[in-house]
Amino acid sequence: MSRRYIVVGLAFAAVGAAVMASRGLVESARRAADAAPAKLESRAADSRSRLEAALGQTTRPLEALVARAVAVPELKAALSERVDAPTLLDLFDTEDWWAPFRDRDAAILIGSRVVVARGDKHPPSPAGLPASAAVPGVSSGLTADERPRIVAAAAIPIAGRAETTTLLMTAPFDVDSVAASAGLPIALSDGRRVLAGTGTAAQKSVLASLVGREANAVVAEGTGLVAVARPAGPGVWVWGLAAMPAPAVATAMDPRLWSALVGVLLLASVLTWTTRPRAAMAGAAARPTSATPPHPTEGPGTVEAMVPERLPGTMILGPTGPGPATDPAMFGRYRLLRRMDGGGMADIYTAVLEGAEGFQRTFVIKRLRPELTRSRSAVEQFIDEAKLGSVLTHPNIVPVFDFGKVGDEYFMAEELVLGRDVARLLQRHVEATGRPLSERAMMTIAHEVLEALAYAHGQFGPDGKPLGLVHRDISPGNVMVTPRGDVKLFDFGIVKATGRVSRTEAGVVKGNVSFMSPEQARGEPVDARSDLFSLGLVIYYGVTNEQIYRGAGTFEQLLQAASGPTADDLSKIANLPIASRILTRALAVDPARRYQSAAEFAADVAPHVAGGRAEIGGLVDRLFGEELRGAAAAS
Repeated sequence: MSRRYIVVGLAFAAVGAAVMASRGLVESARRAADAAPAKLESRAADSRSRLEAALGQTTRPLEALVARAVAVPELKAALSERVDAPTLLDLFDTEDWWAPFRDRDAAILIGSRVVVARGDKHPPSPAGLPASAAVPGVSSGLTADERPRIVAAAAIPIAGRAETTTLLMTAPFDVDSVAASAGLPIALSDGRRVLAGTGTAAQKSVLASLVGREANAVVAEGTGLVAVARPAGPGVWVWGLAAMPAPAVATAMDPRLWSALVGVLLLASVLTWTTRPRAAMAGAAARPTSATPPHPTEGPGTVEAMVPERLPGTMILGPTGPGPATDPAMFGRYRLLRRMDGGGMADIYTAVLEGAEGFQRTFVIKRLRPELTRSRSAVEQFIDEAKLGSVLTHPNIVPVFDFGKVGDEYFMAEELVLGRDVARLLQRHVEATGRPLSERAMMTIAHEVLEALAYAHGQFGPDGKPLGLVHRDISPGNVMVTPRGDVKLFDFGIVKATGRVSRTEAGVVKGNVSFMSPEQARGEPVDARSDLFSLGLVIYYGVTNEQIYRGAGTFEQLLQAASGPTADDLSKIANLPIASRILTRALAVDPARRYQSAAEFAADVAPHVAGGRAEIGGLVDRLFGEELRGAAAAS
């Protein structure tokens, strides 16, 4: 059979194969298109979930503050005695029992009438605020009657009063913080206009165009974006904007077009090969191709002679080496930047999460050590820490924003706090000045930790019952101070709480022996008062640069901790100018003689913190500022 016919036959076979392949591509594209609505709904649900979590992180601290305030006995007594507005304002401004709430605007309403307002002279109405999902008895949300604000309200039961008495507190709404927490450009709207927003000019324009369509998830036509709105208060919505799922590949050509195209190309090749002048082919054959004479049966038309020269601009398709290399710095969605000091259970890194339109946010990534992934108790403890960190949303607690697995490795993403823990702050301060920290500085740090503990100890579960949460590891290494004077409590890894996955066996002691309460050192059940004792030890350590438990080893320290402070220790405490009375009570061996709540402890500390925040912030900046600025630049 002529070689020419063979080539033509192969050309038609290729056309048939192309047709079949094209039909397969079209079918794949059709299936992908059918799945597009589900992908859209999944992306919308994810965006709603992010908005829900971000708004919760914004409103819960104020909800918890209101819940604590309505439980203050002195406030109930003043309202029951029907004191007038000037007297209430004076109480708010001067009484220690209101000190924990003094930095928030507050109002008392009887029915719908504002009786007294402190700070915000035109408090919004609490009518229509949705009930909190996290704090029983409190309603919260956003309002935009004058400016975007967070509002939380709770009823104060007053005997003999027919109308409801309500305590209302407000706080500014930080749209940038919510957007960063959600990882989305957002806008706040009242159904008619945008009240506040983030993102690029193009994203803001898209969000503005969607106001009035708050009822459903919508695809922003022509932008490749999906927008969702979540109710955030009476007549107020928060919009979030996310990239659409990758569209179905719709580049598969119609089978007839594939046929025509492939056929034209192949037939052109056939014609080129079969009509080439024989003289040219003979000339090509006459050129020697090697030192070995041609095989007797070879001549014009051999394979070597028929290979055409590569045309300019063409390329030979085929393997070109390995595929794209995996970026070793990528860990799931996060790009690891640098390794930090590791803890006992986890390797710790700074990492950046990158999103659309140049969005970036830096986190701390804690990766459970690989050798611990086979330990059920270690994994359960890590899971517990992540779960608690995600629901404990308070300005003085380091939050957990993400938890998951990359391969077989568990991880959590936490807020990056640029600061130094109290242990390092004390050490550097002693090195620089020869003195421990001032009592005012330690009282300020303790007051902020007590705010965190009051919030954590007061948490309720989904069933409305107290969680009974106890940190169990209050120590100088678990309290962070920033150059702004912010104080953050972290490391809830061994927390005691109802509903934990992991359990501590009876008699097993967990925590830092140097800062344990006697009952914790003895392996007995502990409650919130154990954390308060530990904080008392931290205060003593900060103002003296000495530990009360000074045993030569862990076992000896544990024995000392089980007995509590000695008479000699109490004598040293009595010589402290400010902290003596406070520490004598906080460090009572009998829990019944200690402060019974973090709020009670904080009320005693509050009169001694004036100017303390500026002092501790200045210390951190002076002693560590250059290091922290370098770390910020590296992050």
